[in-house]
Amino acid sequence: MGEQARSLTGTGIADMDATNRAQLLHVLQGRRETIIDRWYRAIAWTGFTSLSAADMRQYLLGLTDQIISSLLNEPFDRHQAQAIGTSLARLHYYAQAETLSRTLEILACQLTESLSPQQSSALQNPIAMLLGALSAGFFSQARDTILAEQEQIRNALFAERNRAVEALRTSEERYRWLVEFSPDGIGIYSDDRLVYINTAGARLVGATSVDELIGRPVIGFVHPEYLRLVEERRELLEADTAVPAMEEKFVRLDGSIVDVEVTAIPSTYQGKPAVQFVVRDITARKRAEHERLALVRKSLKA
Repeated sequence: MGEQARSLTGTGIADMDATNRAQLLHVLQGRRETIIDRWYRAIAWTGFTSLSAADMRQYLLGLTDQIISSLLNEPFDRHQAQAIGTSLARLHYYAQAETLSRTLEILACQLTESLSPQQSSALQNPIAMLLGALSAGFFSQARDTILAEQEQIRNALFAERNRAVEALRTSEERYRWLVEFSPDGIGIYSDDRLVYINTAGARLVGATSVDELIGRPVIGFVHPEYLRLVEERRELLEADTAVPAMEEKFVRLDGSIVDVEVTAIPSTYQGKPAVQFVVRDITARKRAEHERLALVRKSLKA
């Protein structure tokens, strides 16, 4: 009895003759459908795949044939077994450890079920090597997949960032163009001093260049009659409230007076509180109003 046990323990694939090896191959191939059925049920819901149930079973059939071939090869081909693990990891979009653990459990049980003691003994070491190499291939592919996905995400984020930067740059250029060529004066002041003014704004107050105005106190352009109105408007702006269009008068650099309509909103400039304003020369409109009123009075007197 002891001699028989020693004989069985020492028996491996290399020790089997062609007839016994053919019989073992026949038994394993006869169990393919059972292995595939239980394997499919064990891992079908452990990840996401685009394959239909029929296609997934066909996929597992191919892996099962590779497993049987690997077990009966002599010497054992570790690379072939790792390739099976790689293929298993590629089955799902997101390889799960549960997919591998259930696979190992199914294969360990099903590959030796209903075998004779001699056949089970012959497959003991090949199955152990198969499952180890299969695990290595699975995790290697899972790692490569994760790294590839991370690289894709980084590239997508980088591309999206570049698109966002380009869109922002284009938007800023359009805004700058609109501001610079606006017929209305557009400016920004912070700490009560001008930090930006467009060409129309500079022209409105009689400056020969924009640089001539940067840094000047904005209150210096307000006609004395409107200082109280401007102070009330300042309180609204400090409360983060936009100021509707208001008529007032500006004092130009040469001391002449110009009728204007001013709109202002709270803003920021280089991280500091600021006010953006739009100023429109309404001299022609005021003159037209005066002429219309003069005609009305004249007609009434007549």
